[in-house]
Amino acid sequence: MPASTESTSLFSNKNFKYLWSGAVITAIGDQLSLVAIPWLILNLTGDPLQVGLVLSIMSVPRAFFILYGGVLTDQFHPLRILTSSRFVSVGLTITLLICLYAGWLNVPILTLIAF
Repeated sequence: MPASTESTSLFSNKNFKYLWSGAVITAIGDQLSLVAIPWLILNLTGDPLQVGLVLSIMSVPRAFFILYGGVLTDQFHPLRILTSSRFVSVGLTITLLICLYAGWLNVPILTLIAF
């Protein structure tokens, strides 16, 4: 049977629209956190060395999961990994927000959240 010549837009698929919009929102949030966390540390301490330290600590999990993410994805369902990582990210962001507004935020807590 010949292949269909009709082209359908990916955006006509409801699941793709959900995936795409979630990925865009996540990417924007991740990029904003790369600016907001160093800015917050600079406002808390005024020390550029602390900013560099926290930025380097933020990169450790990313480097680990770049190396071993494929192995984890082969062992577990990719959707479960994606969903779990987003829930952890939301939980950490809410924790950061609570600590900030309650006045509990300091560099060690921020470093731990950034990690």
